[in-house]
Amino acid sequence: MSGASWPSWPVQTWGDRSRPALVLLHGFMGTARDWDAALPALSPRFWCVAPELPGHGRRRLGGPLEMGAWAGALAATIRAQGLSRAHLMGYSMGGRLALRAAIEAPEVVDRLVLEGTSAGIEGSAERLARAAQDDALAALIRVEGLEVFLRRWYGAPLFESLGREPGRLEAVIAARADQDPESMARIIAGMSPGRQRSEWDRLGGVRCPTLIVAGELDEKYRGLGARMVGLMGSARQAIVEGAGHNAHLERPGAFVDRVVEFLES
Repeated sequence: MSGASWPSWPVQTWGDRSRPALVLLHGFMGTARDWDAALPALSPRFWCVAPELPGHGRRRLGGPLEMGAWAGALAATIRAQGLSRAHLMGYSMGGRLALRAAIEAPEVVDRLVLEGTSAGIEGSAERLARAAQDDALAALIRVEGLEVFLRRWYGAPLFESLGREPGRLEAVIAARADQDPESMARIIAGMSPGRQRSEWDRLGGVRCPTLIVAGELDEKYRGLGARMVGLMGSARQAIVEGAGHNAHLERPGAFVDRVVEFLES
């Protein structure tokens, strides 16, 4: 990233810009509005700044599909808001982006919140398998359409808890169905963890205070989060009771309580 010049991204903002800045990074297929349930409690305390990632929402998909390039653009976006530093909070793919920024542009990161986030895939065989799996999903989008893909994507055990509240899963699928299918196909293949570098070997270099959040029902990411905490110098884990992989959506009150306590401590 050193020496590179990256364009900044457009953002949506909420709250008073005199308050500490909190940059909110949505996950794959999301938009800035994914944080709506958390904003009523966050915006009175922080100036909330939410970009939509390339190819999502109404944003055109341009530039490289590479996490380091996105981290450079994120740092440029923070500076474009007149900020020297900000708290970063990312969910899933947005968490991977926030982690990469903390590693490669630490000067712009104050505190870090990672929800449902992995540091990547280490083994070469596992990386090849995941890349092939994501290529197949990209082909599914192109051949069968986004709705068929979404039913399969959210039918995975990782998202089982989304269906526990009537209407919630259908609302999530309806919101995602608005995305551009070709952009989603290119992103799921190009930004696959099988094609992005693993950050496990660099976690020890993250010096900013970090909160790693997982839902109580999300066994996979609870385990990954615990391992990440063990490798990072200033990290701790928070578990959101009764939530799965989408804790900020499933239990927004409990999620925000843990985030605010960490950011204001």
